[in-house]
Amino acid sequence: TSQNNASVSIESNAFEVKGSLAISTPSASGIVMTYGGSPYKITWVKGGAIANVKLHYSTNGGGNYASFPINGGATIPATGFAGCTPAPCYDWTVPDNIGNNLIVRIVDNNNANVVDVSDNRFAIVGSLALDQPDGTVTHWYVGDTNTINWTPTGTFTGTPWPTVEFHYSTDGVPTFSGVVTPDSTKTNSTANGITGASWTVPNAIGSTVKVRVRVLESEESATPPFAFTVEAVKASNFKIVGKITSINNPVGGATVPPAEVWVPESLHTIKWNAAGTVSPVNLYYKLGSGGSWVAINGSPYVVTYSGSEGSYDWTLPQSLKHEDVYIKIEDNRYPGETNFAMTTNGFRVRPTLVVDNPISTDKWTVG
Repeated sequence: TSQNNASVSIESNAFEVKGSLAISTPSASGIVMTYGGSPYKITWVKGGAIANVKLHYSTNGGGNYASFPINGGATIPATGFAGCTPAPCYDWTVPDNIGNNLIVRIVDNNNANVVDVSDNRFAIVGSLALDQPDGTVTHWYVGDTNTINWTPTGTFTGTPWPTVEFHYSTDGVPTFSGVVTPDSTKTNSTANGITGASWTVPNAIGSTVKVRVRVLESEESATPPFAFTVEAVKASNFKIVGKITSINNPVGGATVPPAEVWVPESLHTIKWNAAGTVSPVNLYYKLGSGGSWVAINGSPYVVTYSGSEGSYDWTLPQSLKHEDVYIKIEDNRYPGETNFAMTTNGFRVRPTLVVDNPISTDKWTVG
């Protein structure tokens, strides 16, 4: 309208006066949320008289918002629900949609043109619990095949990280440099966690062993990068110990032919088989099944194994004589876990008689 002539005027085209919305969180790069963990606080800034908003999220970078409403698709006060701080905000129970291509969208319930999305993609991860070996496991034996069991929280199949890997550590740090075999990896599902991963226990004898199950991922080198680790570790140390499987010499308990006979003051070799390097060892003997064990070696004996066979050369005491002698061998480090004893029908220790006279060249005369 002209200031000098009210009859002179012109109208503009129609335009819209609307409020504004801007998502504050999640917005930064590299955000990682955990399904089954604490709620994530979605926050925003509003401008203008906006009464209610709706929140959605996308799992494919922005193409499927309609499929994933937040708050069940119901409206949320633009000022946030009472008690949620800092307002306006919404405490979001992180859903079981594990992935690395998620975005949140906010829209004015009365004006679809008032909309904003998070500035960067974010990730949702799950978690793991190690069920076996658990706190009741004190030791596993070299050569035995045991099962590692775990429970995933969240659905990992069909995600960028469908696999878990298994490692062990024996150094107490732990460094987890050892790879579990034969099942070094498994598809991370509830069913597989119950069935478990097989581990043939290696010859890594020690008392500070831990096992780890971890989601296999390389997100730190992705674009954009996400820094997270989803793993579970046995809380307490357990042992890997060797196993003495048999005593091969002396042979006891045989009746046909009779049990082996050893001689006092003579050198005899005790032989046994072991799974793992069971060394140093303590060796004992006892007289009769009800006798008390007597140490053979004065100090722990360091064994040099030939394959799985160990041996110890024993000069029997001059006073030793019995028809039912038993041998026991134990790992000096872990005697409670690694020991083996002859249990029924031992071997024999008998002195010998040497006739000094006559000798073979003598000639004796009758009468």
